[in-house]
Amino acid sequence: MHCINCGNKLIENAKFCNKCGSGVSSVNGAIVGNLPTSAIKRLANFLLDRVLGGIASCFIIVTIWGIISLLSSSGIVSRDNGFIVALQYIIPVLITISLMINPFYYLFFEGIWGRTLGKWITKTKVVDREGNKPKFTQILGRSFARWIPFEYFSFILNNNPVGWHDSLSKTLVVPAEYTPEDVKKINFNEAKKQKTSVVIIVVIVAILFTISVVGILSSIVLASLNSARAKGQDAVIKSSLANIKAQAEIYWDSNSTNGNNGNYFGLCNDTSVYQIKASITKTKEVDIVCNDNVEGYAISAPLSSGGYWCVDNLETGKEIPNQITSQTSCSSSVASSTTSDEIKKNFIKSCVSESTTYAYCSCSVEGLLKKLGTDGFIEMSNQYDKTGVMETEVSDTIASCNYLLK
Repeated sequence: MHCINCGNKLIENAKFCNKCGSGVSSVNGAIVGNLPTSAIKRLANFLLDRVLGGIASCFIIVTIWGIISLLSSSGIVSRDNGFIVALQYIIPVLITISLMINPFYYLFFEGIWGRTLGKWITKTKVVDREGNKPKFTQILGRSFARWIPFEYFSFILNNNPVGWHDSLSKTLVVPAEYTPEDVKKINFNEAKKQKTSVVIIVVIVAILFTISVVGILSSIVLASLNSARAKGQDAVIKSSLANIKAQAEIYWDSNSTNGNNGNYFGLCNDTSVYQIKASITKTKEVDIVCNDNVEGYAISAPLSSGGYWCVDNLETGKEIPNQITSQTSCSSSVASSTTSDEIKKNFIKSCVSESTTYAYCSCSVEGLLKKLGTDGFIEMSNQYDKTGVMETEVSDTIASCNYLLK
């Protein structure tokens, strides 16, 4: 037999509880029967399991997101293959997982051991009406019955510490030391005599506490997710700009003809570079600045930290405090020097060589058109005979380029 107030196991024929001092016999001398776990301990179980379950949810979500961010920052996955874009769909899935953890938390612990972590702490356990370990189907029904709206208030409606998830699954929560014989002697009439006002208070406190805990844990998780998302976006920008740098060297080599040095003029308008820039802005608008001239180039994009990531023909990549403007170097002191003479020099290098052909001319036409416009391009072409190049070669080159302009 146990005390109705504190649940302490009583000595046979005891008149007072040796733990709390409460009287344990009625007026006519009959001993009070065994009782299920008190409302206070049920409340303690509820709070402990909610906190521990919330911690488990946060741990799983942060772990999954951390793995995704690690793969992104290491370059194993990128936005180019659609993986980063899929993250916006993964986040709702993670939230759903966190909601599903609560019933599975109870299902796992009570299904195997008959008690959750909270019940271990309060020294209570779940049994069937005969005092034996419940069947798996009973634990399954008990776990998912917790999703019933306002199930928390069922303790008040029943006027005893037995909720809907207990009654529907035909289970009880009793002190851990109860034997099947003790369970059979439980006096539910005595249990119903506990003060309803106390139960109402503890349920309200439990609900308010749960709301506050969920709010705190949610803010922590959201902060972690936002931080991880920002780092993932920065990793995409750094990786994409590194790809542009690799494309720039290919572009340089493609503009090197017949022993002449290559150049970077027109790089920013190159198709491969444009595609990489477009992939960065696929799901989020990003202000990317790209400058080029004959001798160099620079590209920068904003980071979530507030700085800018920049690559040029000299730097593999570094963070700078301000966005580049017109310079072709990640060093702010170096400005763009794409003059008319340099444009002419670039055109001669890429289009006029020992044999003037359609291929040599076409390599720089696109960039020159965008820099000068059609009229400016033709006007500049008419001045090539002043550079010292053989007039016949210049004429052939101009003819080829004029053909492209039609």
